[in-house]
Amino acid sequence: MKFLLKNIALIFLTAILLVLGLQWYLKMYTHHGQKIKLPDFVDLPLEEAKRLASSETFTVIPNDSLFLVGREGGIIIDQKPNAGSIVKEGRKIYVTLTKYTADRIKVDRLPEMYGKDYERKKKELEIGFELQSEIIDYKFDPGPPNYILAVIYQGDTLLSSKGRKSDYEIPKGAKLQFVLSKDSGGKLNLPNLVCLSATEANFILSYLNLFAENQTQGEATNELQYVVRQEPTYDPNALVVMGDTIKIWLSQQKPLDCLNEDELEDE
Repeated sequence: MKFLLKNIALIFLTAILLVLGLQWYLKMYTHHGQKIKLPDFVDLPLEEAKRLASSETFTVIPNDSLFLVGREGGIIIDQKPNAGSIVKEGRKIYVTLTKYTADRIKVDRLPEMYGKDYERKKKELEIGFELQSEIIDYKFDPGPPNYILAVIYQGDTLLSSKGRKSDYEIPKGAKLQFVLSKDSGGKLNLPNLVCLSATEANFILSYLNLFAENQTQGEATNELQYVVRQEPTYDPNALVVMGDTIKIWLSQQKPLDCLNEDELEDE
């Protein structure tokens, strides 16, 4: 009987120890895998984020990198899982960092620009490639004004009427310089307007991008008028610049030097 009681007591004690041991194990296991709110690592330098993560037994792992204009390198700009997520201790946190050096863009990847409208291409470069633009010069061109004639980067002409350097590489965020067209400043031969009607003379000047300053000789009338004098005086070798003003003197009477034989007979 005494032996039986001793065995029962031993079994009972063993059961208690097993229960206590199981409770302790479950408590330790639950504590080890407890869930924690994930801190926000965005905008922190990588090394600082690693120190902060290690205190919570997290591991920060760089997963990707991206160059951002105006941002220093090595800064976290994204994390997975996101900040505020409830995760277990020891969780790996994958982060995206800013690059230290700019991505390079080949000129061949840029849109066609020669002979295109500057404002439109400026927006395309800014939105699609984060490239800045500035106008450094204008040159006369018979085409529309404010169209691209040349693109320059750090003294190198990337494209012009002669072609473009397709393999040339530009850093993202760089500033390109532009030479644009203008419809004045081009040189052309001085037209001979004497003997023409006022209507004809003004049409020719307008077509050549020259301005007319009409001077009336004698009494002004609504009748047909003729150019009897111009300034500068006509010279077949003389050149004028588009945008210049040509003075013309108008008269109701056509100069004798301008009359043909039939007109002279009528006179």
